[in-house]
Amino acid sequence: MLPENSPDDGSTRETFPNCPACGETVLLVTTHGPGSHACQPCGCPVSPGAMFELRGQNTHE
Repeated sequence: MLPENSPDDGSTRETFPNCPACGETVLLVTTHGPGSHACQPCGCPVSPGAMFELRGQNTHE
């Protein structure tokens, strides 16, 4: 069995991160203000710090 978000055809597609709150695949993050973000399609709120983690970046760079 393949892990979630893995392509099954052997191609090298980019994978999407999982929501830090519920674990659902995050397709995009909506921003409603400087400190108000939500994962989509689940709608869970995400903190500004978690935004860096979703993007695969270290906040201390």
